[in-house]
Amino acid sequence: MLRNNALQFCRVVLAIGAFLAAGTTLAQGGSFTPFGPQDYTRGTGAPVTVTNSFSVLNPNTQYTLKAFNGGLHDDQTELVSSTVVTLNGVQVLGPSNFNQEVNEVDVPVTLQSSNTLSVQVRGQPGGVLTIEIVGIDNDPPTITAAVTPAPNAAGWNNSDATVTFTCNDATAGIAICPPPQIVIAEGANQIITGTAKDLAGN
Repeated sequence: MLRNNALQFCRVVLAIGAFLAAGTTLAQGGSFTPFGPQDYTRGTGAPVTVTNSFSVLNPNTQYTLKAFNGGLHDDQTELVSSTVVTLNGVQVLGPSNFNQEVNEVDVPVTLQSSNTLSVQVRGQPGGVLTIEIVGIDNDPPTITAAVTPAPNAAGWNNSDATVTFTCNDATAGIAICPPPQIVIAEGANQIITGTAKDLAGN
């Protein structure tokens, strides 16, 4: 009886080292959007300043503020002729950046971990300005794996094992992290795979 139990204990073998030493396959990413697109409309009466707050994981990457005159639909009847946009107290766009002939203005901006964007649309009522901030992230996310229950000192399990993945991305953030996988097959050198994807497509 003891002999049979000992044999059963050694039936299931998992290649723990294979998935804990998770490798990285590069997939070229690109841009992500930490803010917007957000519409700002000129109402009646005195111009009103609208303030929004947003945060980013990595303030040290490249960011661009995009302003679309007439909104993303580029409606010629909703163009603005004057706008003031400030980011963290610094004016990044002013009245001289806009007129009825300007459809889009792109300006590089420096972000902080927590940011405040203020927009005041001026000119005729009904004018629409859309603001979007785009960041660049070409770094792949990280992915690690852990198995439960933990194997014995020899690396063996005598029951089904669950492989759980942990994913992180320091710039754009994680879009996809694979769900846990239950390993029920017996045998040595099994490979469990998982793919992480960030919000920039890496």
